[in-house]
Amino acid sequence: MNYIVYDKGSGEILIWGTADKRTFALSIDDSHDIIEDIGNPNEHYVCNKKVVKYTNEELINKASVESGFKWDVLTKTPIQVASNNDIFNMKSSAVRSKRDLLLASTDWTQTPDQLEERKIIYKEYRQALRDITEQNGFPFNVVWPVKPK
Repeated sequence: MNYIVYDKGSGEILIWGTADKRTFALSIDDSHDIIEDIGNPNEHYVCNKKVVKYTNEELINKASVESGFKWDVLTKTPIQVASNNDIFNMKSSAVRSKRDLLLASTDWTQTPDQLEERKIIYKEYRQALRDITEQNGFPFNVVWPVKPK
């Protein structure tokens, strides 16, 4: 049979799948419950012991939750689960990683066999990438430079 273990307080699906009910029952405590149904936490939650499908808008909002936040099934909004400092560090790291990938993808433009004109155009772009961490909105409101053609 198909069973779902969920958090009684939030309706969040914690475990789901096909197995003997006793197998799933071992996974629950007083804050959890088990129902016989089909669903998964990416598309469903439990309300009044029934599986409910998220609306398309809720799925879009749920998918856009950033690092340091968690989707709250009850309010259908993100809630902060990490400190402001941790969120700043996670976001900074993500921006730097993207910047580093963009720089690496243009390393070829600075080799000796490239035209000087191309080197200059890409040199400006690459410097703008390096300067991203100096922007006033860093790391939350980054304006990315446009890659030359």
